[in-house]
Amino acid sequence: MSTEEIRETAKVDPEMKQIRESLINNQSCILPQDYKLVGDELSITDDIVLRGNRIVLRGNRIVLPAKLQPRAIALAHENARWYNKMQTTNTFQIVVAQDG
Repeated sequence: MSTEEIRETAKVDPEMKQIRESLINNQSCILPQDYKLVGDELSITDDIVLRGNRIVLRGNRIVLPAKLQPRAIALAHENARWYNKMQTTNTFQIVVAQDG
């Protein structure tokens, strides 16, 4: 998932638009309800060229538009399965090497 894909999806996402507007205008009162508790942690990328297409951040983490969240979760699970498989394979090779 590229930052360009995140930018393009966030550009048309109404919730991300509302968050960006509230941050640009320094109006935390218009943040969506789900983001009010973390409003002081939110910021947007400082990109003058792509003014209407900035990425929303929470600290140093990207806030994904709702449309991309299921895909990000699937990618994370895919990587976790790969990692676990590699750990199992490496453990097996170590045991074999010690026996031989």
